[in-house]
This record gives sequence, structure tokens and C-alpha cells, in this order.
Amino acid sequence: MEIYMELNRRHGRGFQLRVVYGPMNKVYDKEPWTMYEAGAAAGTLLEILNKELGASYQTHQVLRVTQEALEVNSKAGDFAAVRMMHDINSGEYELSTPDTTDCTKVVIDGKEEIAFTGRGTVLITYFTWLDDKNQKAREALQRYCEYIAAHGFKGGATKALAELDSLNKDHAVEWIRKTYARHVHDDEALIQFVMGQL
Repeated sequence: MEIYMELNRRHGRGFQLRVVYGPMNKVYDKEPWTMYEAGAAAGTLLEILNKELGASYQTHQVLRVTQEALEVNSKAGDFAAVRMMHDINSGEYELSTPDTTDCTKVVIDGKEEIAFTGRGTVLITYFTWLDDKNQKAREALQRYCEYIAAHGFKGGATKALAELDSLNKDHAVEWIRKTYARHVHDDEALIQFVMGQL
């Protein structure tokens, strides 16, 4: 499922919502919402859809914002759109998590198996720490923060770990995915650094 916050075509300004789920492609464009209003409407819509479909999608998993909508509405003075455009242009924010995977298929001794990618390795380490309070997993997360700090994360490893600790599970997963996309460019080097001492 995907919910897009798009430029409202009916009014030529503001935001509309588009829900894409299998054959469903439905637009909600009666009013030209501000970005904040569209975000609130998307959250309500997602709750309704989850109940109807028996699903459990989270907002951060399905919500997307189009560049066109941000550009037009930031020029029109929508405060949230102005702020987001500023963040994107300054490199402090990303429209969405780049399309990459947490696991991949590999062939070992003639058998197909599932292996974690670097990002998947960090995520499973995070879950191990969160669910089991495993100290070695905690140390691996510390090394992940050291790695991204050495590759451009502003504020250092201590700040990175404090940010991660302050988030709930869903937001922490998104934080890991975004920091991975921005600061990790070599899966193998990352895995060696983070997991090599386990």
C-alpha cells in the first residue's frame, strides 16, 4: 500500500491524497489541504484502511510526498512544505528511504538461502537489543553509530546512539534505514566493522 500526498489537481494548490493498493487507485481531492492537514488526513485514512483490510501498516511505511507538491505549495507559503523543501535542499531530510532490501537470496552449497544485507544486519541487531537486552547487540549498535559518525553523521557516535535510543521501535527502524542510506556505501565494510567483534 502507498499513500501519496500530491499536488491537488482540482484546485491547483494544496495537497490531495492518493491511495494505491493493488487495483485500487483512489484520490481524495475535495479540499486543498495544507501539508499538516494532509498528513493528519492520511493518518486517519490509514487507520480506516487497516481496519477494513485487516492490515497493520504504519504511516512511515506507506506515506510518500511528491516533489511537485512540495515545490508548488512551498512557493504558495505552506509553512510545512517550505520547511521540508529547505531540509531536502540542505541534505538534512530525504523524501523517502531509498529502495533497498534487508535480505537477499544467496546460493550456498547448491542451496538457495536467505541472507541479511548490511542494513538487515543492523536492524536484526537492533531488534535483538530491544527484545532481549543482549549486551553484544548493544555493543554492535554502538559500533554502527561509530561507523556512521566516521562517514558523515553530524554530532558523533554518542549523539547518534542517543537519537536511536530516544525513538520508538517504528521510528527507530526508519532512522536506521535513513542513516544507512546516507552514510553507508560499502555493505561488506559495514558488516565487518559492526559484527566482526561478535
